[in-house]
Amino acid sequence: MQRLLSDQIKNDSVKVQQLADVVGLSALEGFDQFYEAFLALTSLYGYHHAGICLVLAEAFPEMLTIRPNSVEARQWSNTCEGLTNVAVAARSAGKQALANELNEAACSFADEVSRGDRLTSYTARVVAKTLIEANRASGALVAIDKVPPDRIDHWVLYQKTRAELALGTPELAIESATLALDMVENDEKAQGRRNIYHVQQSQCWEALGEVEKAVASMTAACELTTDLKYREQLESQLQKLTAKLP
Repeated sequence: MQRLLSDQIKNDSVKVQQLADVVGLSALEGFDQFYEAFLALTSLYGYHHAGICLVLAEAFPEMLTIRPNSVEARQWSNTCEGLTNVAVAARSAGKQALANELNEAACSFADEVSRGDRLTSYTARVVAKTLIEANRASGALVAIDKVPPDRIDHWVLYQKTRAELALGTPELAIESATLALDMVENDEKAQGRRNIYHVQQSQCWEALGEVEKAVASMTAACELTTDLKYREQLESQLQKLTAKLP
């Protein structure tokens, strides 16, 4: 029901803007409440309504200088991921300077969250996502290595694959991507996200020069994608891959 409601709102920019206005008002109660709401907004609607999320971020310049000592520790992960989400939106919009500032703020939280010898899979995923976006892929792998082997899940492996690709080691990335795909197939709650794992596997095959396999994986991703905007993006990538076939 919650997913259905969020999907309905996703297609209505007026309602998303109203939600953003409510999130903005929550800042008046303090940034602890704000970042929890901001994470939800950027996670659910950052892809389809990046402009609304960016306007909200730019309305609070304090966001660019926020650091862990001004936010409760329990909100550090939310703050970290929320800042990273909007940094991605900023970069997609061509606002590289803003993206860099947001990444710097996000990394200050990631560094604090990742202190210690052990991390939960959720925390490692958040930290890795943040560090990869800030071009610190090696640090992402360090964070992932702090997760006990029996707690590694497909969400963590997804970020591990991204880091390995970023570091130019596709032979390692394809192993992580294949394991992640196997794991997500057995996760009933994540069936709607299988497409992104096929996309990632396609990226690995392409990096390895295995174009036919890359095409097959991207084709599978397209077939699993119901979101029209994302499907158009994937179909465009598939066309480019197909053009590389001998």
